[in-house]
Amino acid sequence: MTADYARQDAALSSKAEADAALLLEVVELIKPALPAISGKLPGGNNERGFLLVEGKGETALYEDGTLDEEALWLVRHYSIFTLLEAILRQLETQKGRTAAAEKAERHAQKVRLVLTMLRKEFRKGGG
Repeated sequence: MTADYARQDAALSSKAEADAALLLEVVELIKPALPAISGKLPGGNNERGFLLVEGKGETALYEDGTLDEEALWLVRHYSIFTLLEAILRQLETQKGRTAAAEKAERHAQKVRLVLTMLRKEFRKGGG
């Protein structure tokens, strides 16, 4: 049984590392749009960004592209789908605004594509 647990632990670690890498790639992809989609974070410290998980301050993504916690920690505590969908929702909130809307929509299309590919892979048994 020990070998099975070790194999399962290795698989979970590998998945978490892949999810963390994906999260960081998406953050890098949307970095140009972050100032336009960021708002004042709760807590009164005048920092701008948004929460990837509502009510969870440790999930803040700041307008400069930094995360409050390490990406690996985030994907071990929250679903990669939850994190990416939060980014997509934030990008989609810009649709009604003019100057930032086009930039946000281009980035939203890319995140939608990543989510679609991830869901297909997950359904095939890859996730």
